[in-house]
Amino acid sequence: IATLLPQFESRPPSSCGITYETPARTRTGTTIPVEVSVSPVTPGDLSVLVVRDVSLRKETEQHLIAARDAAEAARATQARFLANMSHELRTPLNAVMGYAQVLLYQSTLTERQRLAASTIRNSGEHLLALITDLLDLAKSDAGKLELCPTPFRLADFLRVTSDIVRVKAEEARLGFRCEIDPDAPASIVADEPRLRQVLLNLLSNAVKFTDSGDVVLSVHVLQRHAGRVRLRFGVRDTGVGIRDDQLEAIFRPFEQVGEVRHRAAGTGLGLAISRQLVRAMGGELGVSSAPGKGSHFAFELEVPLAPDAPAPEATPTASCRRSGPAWR
Repeated sequence: IATLLPQFESRPPSSCGITYETPARTRTGTTIPVEVSVSPVTPGDLSVLVVRDVSLRKETEQHLIAARDAAEAARATQARFLANMSHELRTPLNAVMGYAQVLLYQSTLTERQRLAASTIRNSGEHLLALITDLLDLAKSDAGKLELCPTPFRLADFLRVTSDIVRVKAEEARLGFRCEIDPDAPASIVADEPRLRQVLLNLLSNAVKFTDSGDVVLSVHVLQRHAGRVRLRFGVRDTGVGIRDDQLEAIFRPFEQVGEVRHRAAGTGLGLAISRQLVRAMGGELGVSSAPGKGSHFAFELEVPLAPDAPAPEATPTASCRRSGPAWR
């Protein structure tokens, strides 16, 4: 205690007491870390001095720091491995997909050969999507997921996204429509590929888990101020729905819920990556659902407005329309 009191006297007095850590010498001559607490007793001039050995806590903290550093090193190694493997796998995979595409253009193929070439191409696209998802997940875990915002026309962006999904919806014999707020801006600044990736993940899931009915993509304006706009993107379906106890599980990597016939068509990465991407863009992806009543995924983003770009001459498709009387 004699070694602790000078340190205590050198500190400014406090009516609430003070707590600090300092090394102390034991009777055997060894030095240990201790926590010193001094609390005044009122009324009077007395104080209560408590000295606590924190050696075990310090040792635990050192173990935690070492474990954290090891985990970060392992995560960095994993990210490098996935990045290198992604590059090595993409090169031959692109060749396989390219030759499959060339074969599909041949008019001399029999129906069986055409089906085989189409299977090769579709399998390659599935593998390529899986590689991309794994790489994005590794980047997100390592905190290296980068966004590249650029100006783009919102209506064109939604039209292209809708055209991609409409093909899948028609194959599944589902209705599909895109609803845009009449007050939606012509152009915004955001990471267009990442935003499309999120919407396609949500829309693909909606098609996959809907046996009959409709899938709807919606965009609503919530607020405009100081050259910025807050948009709410939503994807709703009339599918099988999700139980309350599964609403958070679906956002975990490799987690799949629902019937086996639906789970077999995916890897369980899409929603996990979509949530990470939305968070990186400053939003939060949420879901409301009930078994047998469909699901509604939605997120809000506040993005800068961009100068209007020249409108293309092509007219909008019927699958994506503004919810007002007309396009503008």
